Amino acid sequence: MAERKSSGNYWLRFLGWIVVLILFIVFYPQLLWMALPGIVTNFVLALDLMDL
Repeated sequence: MAERKSSGNYWLRFLGWIVVLILFIVFYPQLLWMALPGIVTNFVLALDLMDL
C-alpha cells in the first residue's frame, strides 16, 4: 500500500499564494494571472492528486 505524505506544507504554500493573489487584485489587477499557476499547482499537490 502506498504511503501518504504530509500535505501541510502545500496547504501553507497555497494559502500564501492566496494572499499574493489578493495583493495583486488590490494593487496590480493587470498581473492577476501571474498568481494562478502557483495557486493551482499547490492546491493540486495539497490534495495529493499529483506526484512531485
